Amino acid sequence: MRARLPGGGVSSAPGSAGSPAPPNSGTYKITLSSEGWIDVVQNGQFVKSTAFSGAQGCDGIRKSVKFDLAAQPFTVELSSVPANSIRLAITGTN
Repeated sequence: MRARLPGGGVSSAPGSAGSPAPPNSGTYKITLSSEGWIDVVQNGQFVKSTAFSGAQGCDGIRKSVKFDLAAQPFTVELSSVPANSIRLAITGTN
């Protein structure tokens, strides 16, 4: 999610991805394939996480964070990602 710079470097600037409204209000888990910091913004406010977990040596899953979200669009913001690319999954936990 980080921008590529001329010469093949990677920007240290954070990345973000918009998401449409989830079908229902509830707890949703955001999982990253690499280390990184996850923030969620909804209605112009940061959403406080309700739980988190991390794994080392587990291919494809490095960090998961849970958030209570309303049935409204939201933005996932990522920072401090050392990898050149990252996979992100959003799943409902209800």
